[in-house]
Amino acid sequence: LSRAFDDFINQKWYRLRNRFKVSDEELKKAIELIRPLTPRPGYELASTTSSAPSITPDFIVRIEDGKPVAQLAKTRLPRLRISNRLLNIYQQLREKKRLSPETAQFIQRHVDRARWILEGMLKREETLRKVINALVELQRDFFLSGTPTALKPVKLKDIAERTGLDISTVSRALQEKYVETPYGIYPVRFFLSDSVTTTSGEEVSTTAVKHMLKKLIESEDPKKPYTDQQLAEELAKHGFNISRRTVAKYREQLGIPPARLRKQI
Repeated sequence: LSRAFDDFINQKWYRLRNRFKVSDEELKKAIELIRPLTPRPGYELASTTSSAPSITPDFIVRIEDGKPVAQLAKTRLPRLRISNRLLNIYQQLREKKRLSPETAQFIQRHVDRARWILEGMLKREETLRKVINALVELQRDFFLSGTPTALKPVKLKDIAERTGLDISTVSRALQEKYVETPYGIYPVRFFLSDSVTTTSGEEVSTTAVKHMLKKLIESEDPKKPYTDQQLAEELAKHGFNISRRTVAKYREQLGIPPARLRKQI
């Protein structure tokens, strides 16, 4: 590490072999010894009271009678309402003219504001229902099978057209939302993507292409990982004609390093 740190972190194994005159087996043992180490040993002594936030789904999709059915998840917020008891007291005081005009005006203004907030919350729930139902209809094949390759190219515009809502309203409604499905919890953005045209002329979701790309990398020979060009050629065999540059972009979005950093001894 002190003499060849850059070569080690960039996984240039051939340089390490030549420089230290070791066999593949000796180098492999050294790598296995070094990899579990941390450059920040004091980090483990830091406070561990904080934990990763849990994900609470906003929507739930179930399969009922062979059909995907969506519903809003129960909110953690209490149901809000205007107290009927206080409203009755207010009305009685007004009828008995025991309130000054200023006081009556003040109370009425806040009652109207409360009603406006409640109506806004109901409208938001209705918007969310429309949006998730439209998304489930558009991605019906995925919700029935759970297979990422079944995903279709869907944009905010498609949902807006189905619901009659503005694209900006749809975007806000889906911001940082999660869906619970029989196959796991997914961010809503997982179901939105551009399209790629296959050799057969069919339009498929870029999410489906990324899934295929990930599967190819998982099944590659770790000693001879695919280059981006080779991945593009392999994808072409499955009907996905995309450029090497696009493959590199998708790979980076998946958080997968390039071939030279995936190579193992």
